[in-house]
Amino acid sequence: MKILKQFFPEISFLLFFFIPSLAFSSTFQRTQVLMGDVPVSITLKTSQKQKAYHAMESAFQEVNRLNKTVSEWQPKSDATRLNQHPLVWVPIGKDLMTILLKAHEISEMTHGAFDVTWASKNQKISYQDVELIPELGLARLSQKKMMIGVSSIAKGYIIDRMVLILRKQGFRNFLINAGDIYAAGTWKVFIKCPDAHPGPCANPITLHNQAISTSGLYERGAHIVDPRIGKRKTPYSWWSTTVIANHSFIASPLATALFVMDPQEANSFLHERQDVRGYLFMK
Repeated sequence: MKILKQFFPEISFLLFFFIPSLAFSSTFQRTQVLMGDVPVSITLKTSQKQKAYHAMESAFQEVNRLNKTVSEWQPKSDATRLNQHPLVWVPIGKDLMTILLKAHEISEMTHGAFDVTWASKNQKISYQDVELIPELGLARLSQKKMMIGVSSIAKGYIIDRMVLILRKQGFRNFLINAGDIYAAGTWKVFIKCPDAHPGPCANPITLHNQAISTSGLYERGAHIVDPRIGKRKTPYSWWSTTVIANHSFIASPLATALFVMDPQEANSFLHERQDVRGYLFMK
């Protein structure tokens, strides 16, 4: 783990970018705006552009399918139906079930710092009130006025599904960037500082078949809710928190969880985990 002190008066955004010199001599890149307004790009090392095009198209189609299936912002998704019918057992698909099972695991791991019930109006509600029967494909929100919001962990799941599709098509060296990044093969990335402070905030980070995800204040200001207290935590300890893991499905929710932790808690968590790395930018 690295805790990095920064003295910026304001962070307008925080992005990743890969080092151009490490881009392969023969690359093919496509970008589509998906999941509402998220630019999703795929960069592939290949000389087979036609094959790459079709593989990318399959990956983008999977993003659209999953977004319609699991996003609480989609009117007919499984998440929306679940939110509309608290106290009722609701049939849900394999994708949302997988997301909710992983969300529960990460909530336990972080002692509630990550919790998909953060949007519920009753502060006593927690991830433990999401009931699942995986073998029957059923889920229930067991309290009144209870809601789930799965966007942060769902994005990681969607990226990992894109990775699986590209690998099934035979590709081994590619970069997926949807705000969160997955690097197949070896790539180097920077955590980029705001416009007012150009250049990287840390040394280049080498990724090899790994995911990297950041939570921060960005342009939206103090928008991240600490689910343990049911409100936006002010002041935050961090400008941003970055997690590197083997899967986006893990890196994305852990970056969110670390952001609402205090320094001692975040430090202890990362020292106990051998499967993740963290870069924490303190205020």
